[in-house]
Amino acid sequence: YDHIGQLLSLAKIQMASVDPGKQQEARALMKSSDQLLSTAIRDLRRLTKMLTPKGILEKGFSLVLAEEAEKLERSGLYKMPVSVKGTAWRPDPTRELILFSILQYYIMEALFSGSRRAVSLSVRFKIRSTAIRISYLSEKENIPDTGTTISEGMMKRARLIGASVIFRRKGRSNSILVEIKRNANDPDCTGG
Repeated sequence: YDHIGQLLSLAKIQMASVDPGKQQEARALMKSSDQLLSTAIRDLRRLTKMLTPKGILEKGFSLVLAEEAEKLERSGLYKMPVSVKGTAWRPDPTRELILFSILQYYIMEALFSGSRRAVSLSVRFKIRSTAIRISYLSEKENIPDTGTTISEGMMKRARLIGASVIFRRKGRSNSILVEIKRNANDPDCTGG
């Protein structure tokens, strides 16, 4: 994520600007760089722990998405409100991991293709399916489909898990709807 890169870049700049002849200033810069590196390492550890298959399967895709959105907002670089409605159910583990990878792909596409780095995410659990809508604004109205589109790879993944992906554009408004059908063995759950 960008904020980790920014922390590391700032630490590198601070370390490069150390003047050995100015001991007190050098110590202060080194201490500040050490704090920046510690924060970056801590955030990187949290990120890798969260986005492992085990982390996703323990918490569920909707909770992990909400936590990731919160982290993005805390960085101050992005806005990503999340809405979750309905009684949560989770696909079997293999389908859940594939679903998460599809959602992660389209959220990143939306964040980097949209204006003001703002994306909204809506998860609606229904009895027979779950619909996840990723919405964002384009920089310009009616731009050609060169940014976020439905890639063939994502369509194959969606078909593999019994999901559909629909991309809609109206003016500057864009939405990607991912809907996954519920199988008979997908149980209700709490928190995910």
